[in-house]
Amino acid sequence: MATRSFPPPARRFVPETVDAGNWADLEPLFSALEERSIDSIEEFHEWIYDLSELESILRAEEARRYIDMTCHTDDESRRLRFLEYSREIESRSKAAFDRLDRVYLESDFRSQLPEERFEVYDRTKKSDAEIFREANIPLEVQEIEKATEYVKLMGSLTVELNGEEVPFAKAYLELEQPDRSRREAIWRRIYERRYKERDRIEELFSDLFDIRQQIAKNADFASYRDFRFRHFRRFDYTVANCEQFHDAVRSVLVPEICRINEIRRRKLDLDTLRLWDMEVNPYSAEPYRPFTTEKEPVSYTHLRAHETDSYLVCRLLLE
Repeated sequence: MATRSFPPPARRFVPETVDAGNWADLEPLFSALEERSIDSIEEFHEWIYDLSELESILRAEEARRYIDMTCHTDDESRRLRFLEYSREIESRSKAAFDRLDRVYLESDFRSQLPEERFEVYDRTKKSDAEIFREANIPLEVQEIEKATEYVKLMGSLTVELNGEEVPFAKAYLELEQPDRSRREAIWRRIYERRYKERDRIEELFSDLFDIRQQIAKNADFASYRDFRFRHFRRFDYTVANCEQFHDAVRSVLVPEICRINEIRRRKLDLDTLRLWDMEVNPYSAEPYRPFTTEKEPVSYTHLRAHETDSYLVCRLLLE
């Protein structure tokens, strides 16, 4: 399948030569924004655009390093490169961005921004400033370090398959095979291997729990859950809304899943459905496989459409 390349938008404030992984390159940009004189609503707009560009460039650098690390969990240098960004760039930029958030919030021109365009942006900046605590910066670095240790640990786990050691992701594909005894054997190998790391996993989770509780406490939240809600800027729904949704899933979706699993059990002609029976295709001896060309999903949809009531297809297309 052909891949498409989308060039990044032209920069207007951050020079193309700036290295987003080098604080010496970034610090003057933060200082320039913090010290810039803003004497009109038009200049305030320009300042916001430049701040947004700087934010997006740093977020992109962080995302690239994170993806690089998670795609190569066996390469320690990639994990260290991501941690370097967290320790050297993100830890410094958080305080710098907080200062710029306060420049925005204290501007006399803030009230002149069109509400329909800047309502979400304004709400975000106000919330970010309210929960920011400088004492949390080193704790958030520790949180990332522990989380990457977990990623590294889980990525390093392997099991024996056909005479070679393979990562879990490859072994999981064997759970799609029609041979049930083989599925069970592979499933047990995977989870027995994971169980051997239980002490290390529990230690990491305990460390993360303590760090996160302190982060929440520093920001004056009763729990890390409540802090995380604000951190993720979940303004349009509450914890109570999520709990109501959980209740709805329990009362509506869980029975439906049980019904579907019963169909699976009957299709597989089993007395009892077990965990190693959940990935195999109950309708065919062939495992599920993703499409490999652009034409395949189109042809499949066309075929299924012909098998569907024509009136319903027309309604779906019109709506």
